[in-house]
Amino acid sequence: MEMHLGLNAVIRAIVKTAETNGVECYGYIEGYRGLLENNYVKLDSKTNASRTSSSWRNNYRNF
Repeated sequence: MEMHLGLNAVIRAIVKTAETNGVECYGYIEGYRGLLENNYVKLDSKTNASRTSSSWRNNYRNF
């Protein structure tokens, strides 16, 4: 799986901006399949960055 450098920073910035504006963010596991199977996690700025990065690399295939 190819992971673009800087994508985690972009996701983190989007989540922080969303939180500032009262919006919740969710990440679907395994891309479209996660959407169809309702398989998601809530993303927040308090989440450990390294754990989130690892999750994206291992589970978020079609983000």
